[in-house]
Amino acid sequence: MGPQVLSFAELALLPGWGKCGNMRKITVVLVTALSLSACGGEAGDTQAAADTLTRAQKDSIVADLPIPGANGVGGAMRARDLANERTARHDSIGR
Repeated sequence: MGPQVLSFAELALLPGWGKCGNMRKITVVLVTALSLSACGGEAGDTQAAADTLTRAQKDSIVADLPIPGANGVGGAMRARDLANERTARHDSIGR
Protein backbone atom coordinates (compact mmCIF):
# COMPACT_ATOMS: atom_id res chain seq x y z
CA MET A 1 0.00 0.00 0.00
CA GLY A 2 1.41 3.41 -0.99
CA PRO A 3 1.72 6.51 1.13
CA GLN A 4 -1.51 8.08 2.29
CA VAL A 5 -2.30 11.45 0.75
CA LEU A 6 -4.14 13.84 3.01
CA SER A 7 -6.34 16.68 1.84
CA PHE A 8 -5.91 20.15 3.26
CA ALA A 9 -9.05 19.64 5.35
CA GLU A 10 -7.54 16.50 6.87
CA LEU A 11 -4.23 18.28 7.45
CA ALA A 12 -6.02 21.04 9.34
CA LEU A 13 -7.38 18.44 11.75
CA LEU A 14 -3.93 17.06 12.60
CA PRO A 15 -2.73 17.83 16.15
CA GLY A 16 -0.43 20.82 16.30
CA TRP A 17 -1.42 22.19 12.91
CA GLY A 18 -2.35 25.62 14.24
CA LYS A 19 0.32 25.79 16.99
CA CYS A 20 3.27 26.39 14.70
CA GLY A 21 1.72 29.33 12.93
CA ASN A 22 1.82 29.87 9.22
CA MET A 23 5.27 28.35 8.70
CA ARG A 24 3.97 24.78 8.75
CA LYS A 25 1.13 25.66 6.39
CA ILE A 26 3.54 27.34 3.96
CA THR A 27 5.84 24.33 4.11
CA VAL A 28 3.01 21.92 3.32
CA VAL A 29 1.81 24.08 0.42
CA LEU A 30 5.34 24.38 -1.01
CA VAL A 31 6.07 20.67 -0.71
CA THR A 32 2.74 19.87 -2.38
CA ALA A 33 3.36 22.36 -5.18
CA LEU A 34 6.88 21.07 -5.80
CA SER A 35 5.68 17.48 -5.80
CA LEU A 36 2.97 18.23 -8.33
CA SER A 37 5.29 20.24 -10.57
CA ALA A 38 7.87 17.45 -10.55
CA CYS A 39 5.25 14.96 -11.71
CA GLY A 40 3.69 17.13 -14.39
CA GLY A 41 4.80 18.14 -17.84
CA GLU A 42 5.55 16.26 -21.01
CA ALA A 43 9.17 15.19 -21.11
CA GLY A 44 8.87 14.00 -24.71
CA ASP A 45 8.62 17.51 -26.14
CA THR A 46 11.56 18.75 -24.10
CA GLN A 47 13.67 15.74 -25.01
CA ALA A 48 12.92 16.18 -28.72
CA ALA A 49 13.93 19.84 -28.59
CA ALA A 50 17.15 19.01 -26.77
CA ASP A 51 18.14 16.40 -29.37
CA THR A 52 18.04 18.73 -32.38
CA LEU A 53 21.79 19.49 -32.17
CA THR A 54 24.41 16.89 -32.94
CA ARG A 55 27.29 16.21 -30.54
CA ALA A 56 29.69 18.04 -32.91
CA GLN A 57 27.41 21.09 -33.00
CA LYS A 58 27.21 21.17 -29.21
CA ASP A 59 30.99 20.82 -28.93
CA SER A 60 31.46 23.64 -31.44
CA ILE A 61 29.22 25.91 -29.38
CA VAL A 62 31.10 25.07 -26.19
CA ALA A 63 34.47 25.65 -27.92
CA ASP A 64 33.41 29.22 -28.75
CA LEU A 65 32.29 30.10 -25.21
CA PRO A 66 34.53 32.11 -22.90
CA ILE A 67 34.59 29.42 -20.22
CA PRO A 68 37.41 27.37 -18.71
CA GLY A 69 38.14 24.30 -20.79
CA ALA A 70 36.62 25.68 -23.99
CA ASN A 71 40.06 25.77 -25.65
CA GLY A 72 40.52 22.11 -24.77
CA VAL A 73 37.22 21.23 -26.44
CA GLY A 74 38.25 23.16 -29.56
CA GLY A 75 41.65 21.46 -29.58
CA ALA A 76 40.07 18.03 -29.25
CA MET A 77 37.74 18.80 -32.15
CA ARG A 78 40.68 19.87 -34.33
CA ALA A 79 42.62 16.73 -33.38
CA ARG A 80 39.58 14.60 -34.26
CA ASP A 81 39.22 16.32 -37.62
CA LEU A 82 42.92 15.85 -38.42
CA ALA A 83 42.74 12.18 -37.47
CA ASN A 84 39.67 11.70 -39.68
CA GLU A 85 41.46 13.40 -42.61
CA ARG A 86 44.55 11.24 -42.10
CA THR A 87 42.40 8.11 -41.98
CA ALA A 88 40.62 9.14 -45.19
CA ARG A 89 44.00 9.68 -46.91
CA HIS A 90 45.24 6.27 -45.76
CA ASP A 91 42.05 4.62 -46.92
CA SER A 92 42.36 6.20 -50.37
CA ILE A 93 45.95 4.86 -50.83
CA GLY A 94 44.76 1.26 -51.04
CA ARG A 95 42.21 1.93 -53.79
